[in-house]
Amino acid sequence: MQEWISSMGFWWYIIFFFIIQLVNVSLNTLKTIITARAKKFPAAVINAVTYGFYTLVLALTADISNLWINMAVTIVANIISVYFSIAVLDRLRKDRLWEITATVQENDKILNIGKRLNESSISYNISKTQREHEAVYHIYSKSQKESKIIKQILVDNKAKYIVHEENKIL
Repeated sequence: MQEWISSMGFWWYIIFFFIIQLVNVSLNTLKTIITARAKKFPAAVINAVTYGFYTLVLALTADISNLWINMAVTIVANIISVYFSIAVLDRLRKDRLWEITATVQENDKILNIGKRLNESSISYNISKTQREHEAVYHIYSKSQKESKIIKQILVDNKAKYIVHEENKIL
């Protein structure tokens, strides 16, 4: 690899390195976005690919023997490390209060949502809208378990919803 790079003309090397850096920066940007969403497997894969690719960037600036082995080890180590780090963080994450705002447009579904939320002892408010046969629920979830129940109730009743994390305290 180093011989191939050395055989390039100066300007071809600059173009090649520029393209490599564009890819590197793009991968790192994707890594930041995907990791922020905290999905374990996609975060582990993008992190592994990013760090594996970064080995190539390093090789262009230093003499690294066994480049492909270094890249493979870097990728595997990153998949394992990131996946398990996020898994541990998920286990340690404390439950927070979530507010789910849902709109429902049919009377039977409006009543069914209220009934099922009551059966599950989940807190909520309901408001009628200006439209006939439409209501807005403000549902409060205190745990991940409640969130799963709420989601199923809303999906079963074809409600449209948005979720807000309540992380500010007065």
